Amino acid sequence: MTRRSFSSDFKLEAAGLVLDQGYSIPEACKSMGVGKTALRRWVERNFANEELARISHEAARRGR
Repeated sequence: MTRRSFSSDFKLEAAGLVLDQGYSIPEACKSMGVGKTALRRWVERNFANEELARISHEAARRGR
């Protein structure tokens, strides 16, 4: 069995179903045709990136 690869846009779209549209991981997996482990990883990475951006924005706003 070969390993599938997905574009960054596809990963963002799939993670967005969970983070932005309220899908559960299993619902989003079924909708996008991907495995739970992969989607969970994309969601975690996307959430971490959003948190880092928020923290950086707040620090910049305070002048640090």
